[in-house]
Amino acid sequence: MTGRLPRRVMQCAAAAALLFLGVGTATACGFEDPNNVAFQRGMLNFAFPKALYVSTAVWQAQVEGILERDQASGANRALLGFRRAADALDTVAEELDAGNPALPAFTLVMIGPVLWTRFAEQGGAITATPHVKGPAAGDVVVVSDEPVIIAMAKGRLDGRAALALGLIRLYGEPARVAALEAALRRTGGAKP
Repeated sequence: MTGRLPRRVMQCAAAAALLFLGVGTATACGFEDPNNVAFQRGMLNFAFPKALYVSTAVWQAQVEGILERDQASGANRALLGFRRAADALDTVAEELDAGNPALPAFTLVMIGPVLWTRFAEQGGAITATPHVKGPAAGDVVVVSDEPVIIAMAKGRLDGRAALALGLIRLYGEPARVAALEAALRRTGGAKP
């Protein structure tokens, strides 16, 4: 024994963690219930090892001026945060839709509010459905955070840089992860 758990055991543990996290039951995101977020983040990191590294990468990018800090008060952030996040997610979905006909379905979780959003082809276009309970079977799971998605939507950060800086982490079947990573690398950049 090399000290590593077999892949199947890890997959079962991740599935159990997702069930424990609330996939399949209604759980509030941090925009609705900020008190529940710490527990959800811990379970998220259990299901997707090193997912919390994204939080550190976001903090470092904010310190270096790559990402903006949200200066709004907690109450204002809770009141307006979901709408701002949903708008940014829609913008990213539109960008991913351009020139990516074989994009695999994926579910993105913004680790700050633990808001799950599913991206999938619907009616010939990639659509973002926020506030889903968690990833669908076979989805690539993308862990990022609100400041990253907003910066990408505004054209201040491209997918290539976000991946390189650890602001986005991908989990899932390797071929599907590679396809999504390639699509993400083509997104973002300065907007006119």
